[in-house]
Amino acid sequence: MRENALRQFFSGDLSANQLALEAAASVKKVGPRETNIDIEDMTSSFSLTRKEVLLLCEAGLHGELPGESITAIAFMLLASDHFEWDGDDEIISEILNDWSCPEVNYPLRPATFQMHRHWLLGSETPPERPALAKSSEKGGLISMRRKVLVKGGP
Repeated sequence: MRENALRQFFSGDLSANQLALEAAASVKKVGPRETNIDIEDMTSSFSLTRKEVLLLCEAGLHGELPGESITAIAFMLLASDHFEWDGDDEIISEILNDWSCPEVNYPLRPATFQMHRHWLLGSETPPERPALAKSSEKGGLISMRRKVLVKGGP
């Protein structure tokens, strides 16, 4: 996935369907719990705001971006050196973390996107996360995603 493709989506120069195809093509399953995501870095920075995250949220809510694509995109944003957002806006970070690992956080379905939409618009605040239960059993690996840096064209 090209970081620049996401930037084009945010500017309206790339459709959600095109972005979904690009995201899907970047995901490589390498094991039962392991996934590599091929990412081509941008050469410049982009300041992410709630407006751009809301575009992704709306596309997920309306089924234009499947959950797997949203997961790859959120992972790419978190792993990027070029997408930046205000560190004081914890909502963006919390939502991207939720989307990047739905198997641990919230499953990506319309109700989840609606909840995140409300957070982005400020009409609701995120609930307190329950503390993880202490267990005598050792936890196991649920999933692992890795960024695989790919070089751009000529």
